[in-house]
Amino acid sequence: MARKTITITTSDWSGKEITDEKEAWQLTLKSGDGRKRIWIADLTDAEAKELKARGGREQSRRGRRPRTETAG
Repeated sequence: MARKTITITTSDWSGKEITDEKEAWQLTLKSGDGRKRIWIADLTDAEAKELKARGGREQSRRGRRPRTETAG
């Protein structure tokens, strides 16, 4: 019999279930010296927008640019 694994993501802040993966965010916190562990939290889209309104900065994408459908 085939088995299917279902992953349910819930917000670590509010406890709400995130049904659509497009509305899921992951917050990663790292210490400046790198000796402490990394802290990761799952957030809803509304919680991420609230954090963005408080301040911070967006990090640019790393690595190669994705291929476009017209090129290649």
